Amino acid sequence: MACKNGLLVCTPLECATLEEMLASMGRAKAEGADLVELCVDSIPFSHISEVKKLIRQRTLPAIVSFRLKSWRTSGKGDCEFLCLQVLRLGLELDVEFVEMDYEMASDIAMAEHLYRREKSKIIVSSYVNGGKPSSEKLGDLIARMQSTGADVIKLVIDVDYITDLAPLFQMLTYCQSIGAVNTIVRRPIDGKLIGYNTDCEASITAIEDALRGYSQVVCMGSKYKLHQYLGKLEHSLLEALRAYECGARLLQEAAEVLFKAGSRAIQIVHRYQSSLKRSRRIRNGFCLDTDPSVLVPLIAIAVGSRGLISQLLGPKFGGFLVYGSLEGKSIPGLPTLVSLKQVYKLEYINSDTKVFGLISNPVGHSKGPILHNPAFRYTGYNGIYVPMLVDDIKEFFETYTGTDFAGFSVGIPHKEAAVGCCDEVHPLAKSIGAVNTIVRRPIDGKLIGYNTDCEASITAIEDALRANTSVINGEASLPSPISGKTFVLVGAGGAGRALAFGAKSRGARVVVFNRKYALLFNMKMKSLSSNPRLLFEKERAKSLAHAVAGEALPYEYLDRFRSENRMILANASAIGMEPNSDQTPISKEALRAYELVFDAVYTPRNTRLLQEAAEVGATVLQKISYASLFWNNSDSKYSSSQGKIYGYRSVGTGMLCLRFYNVSWNTFIGLSIERPSPSPALSLIK
Repeated sequence: MACKNGLLVCTPLECATLEEMLASMGRAKAEGADLVELCVDSIPFSHISEVKKLIRQRTLPAIVSFRLKSWRTSGKGDCEFLCLQVLRLGLELDVEFVEMDYEMASDIAMAEHLYRREKSKIIVSSYVNGGKPSSEKLGDLIARMQSTGADVIKLVIDVDYITDLAPLFQMLTYCQSIGAVNTIVRRPIDGKLIGYNTDCEASITAIEDALRGYSQVVCMGSKYKLHQYLGKLEHSLLEALRAYECGARLLQEAAEVLFKAGSRAIQIVHRYQSSLKRSRRIRNGFCLDTDPSVLVPLIAIAVGSRGLISQLLGPKFGGFLVYGSLEGKSIPGLPTLVSLKQVYKLEYINSDTKVFGLISNPVGHSKGPILHNPAFRYTGYNGIYVPMLVDDIKEFFETYTGTDFAGFSVGIPHKEAAVGCCDEVHPLAKSIGAVNTIVRRPIDGKLIGYNTDCEASITAIEDALRANTSVINGEASLPSPISGKTFVLVGAGGAGRALAFGAKSRGARVVVFNRKYALLFNMKMKSLSSNPRLLFEKERAKSLAHAVAGEALPYEYLDRFRSENRMILANASAIGMEPNSDQTPISKEALRAYELVFDAVYTPRNTRLLQEAAEVGATVLQKISYASLFWNNSDSKYSSSQGKIYGYRSVGTGMLCLRFYNVSWNTFIGLSIERPSPSPALSLIK
């Protein structure tokens, strides 16, 4: 049922009818789900017997849940009573898991459920929203949730930024090994966070003192003092159970004393029966046994598009299960079940897995995971490549400092800002002023920045032009076919800078058309000075043109610009990218002046710009930004640090040709970087 690493993949089912729920369960089974979450609150049932039918007809192991927040929002009436009815039914029918909200996990409800169940396990869940959650806040909440006696606990967190996920990963890593954390120390040697629980020793001492006092009072026969010590013992026991780290023998002894003391104490013992079984002995103060059989598994979910990696990296940090949605039923923050099973292959992910990803905004268009994850598995490298929706790249690197976050592709709009985040920048990237690949050097954790867009894109353009003139793949002795041509560039961002510098190095005349420059061209400086952002955009286009000895023109001039025939057009802007795939930077008629059209947009693959360019007879070329992988010479030796990657290149009018390359993984896996000579780098898919 579970993956090789013990991870479960669960599909949440929110359906309008019972029939739809059963049909969706069948789809989830076909797509490879290990279990499903039956969100009973989404079904407008009139009688509990309908829920009974659903549970009995399940075709997969299931979590039966009744979300109070969802039910209250719908205004359907008394939810607490109905929730308890549904949960009791799940226990009676021996469903695999029953999930209840933390606010419903009261003493009475939990005691009843703990004694009614035979095969079912109880998940206690809590929804956290309202600002960035701190490690301290989450640690305290987890400790309180564990004290309910739950078999599994679940946190659902609403995050605004990807950096808000860091405390969640910390809790997954440390709270599952010791139950609860109240002290976290960053180890200087490697920067890792080490969690401790200093409540444990204090709790043990308090219980021992209370038990000693109780024994003495019993011998003396003093009823007054007996009551006093029972009160102390009860308080110490409750504190110890909340801390969750006291020795099992002491807790059991204290529980037996309270059990004999009266009905109120009996309720306390029943309430924490499950806790007693899971408690562990302390060894040497802070050293705790971490027998997996006594751990309380944690499920962690971050809601929203920035929370996607909470699921993709769940198995690395110790998550009990991850969620994947059905194909065609996307849920913000959840990957699809198909992608989990076919692209990310989470069964191969463990605590030693290195994390790589695309830092961009937007990031949904990324094809990087489709290339890199199979390539990691092919080469036997323990890594995972994930999309990372980042708003502030500086804050991102300040938050994720661990060496396990080992390498990054950098996309729109962070390529220029990424330069300032690196400890070292490759000379080419520094001269361009943009970075598209960052590697964390394992030996010291420093961030090293590179730019592979430049050589990769320009070489692809050269090869396509040479193919048109029947020259076999560019002999080194021949001059560049770009030399002397007019290179028209749309966009002055990071990708545009790389293309401009590459074209200049080949002897082309570069003309920059920045879309935002059209608005600025006729504005007075007084207006510009009141809008620093607009002024920045104008200066960026002009400074790029100056750096490559070219010129910057307003975007509105693009359709009329024709300095010569057989020019080269490169779109390095986001024009034409999904969801605006109907847009194009230039009219179809104006494309007749171009010999070759290059588009850096790769979602959709065949953009409107490329379609219209092919229709008027131009050679079209799409950038398949296949990340910072270096293309070795044909005589390079194949080694364990190299893999074979398929990449698409367009050659000839409107044609897409599949070519086979040996590529070195040296950049991404942090080994020494081989400078390809004379063949340049093949750009990495982002």
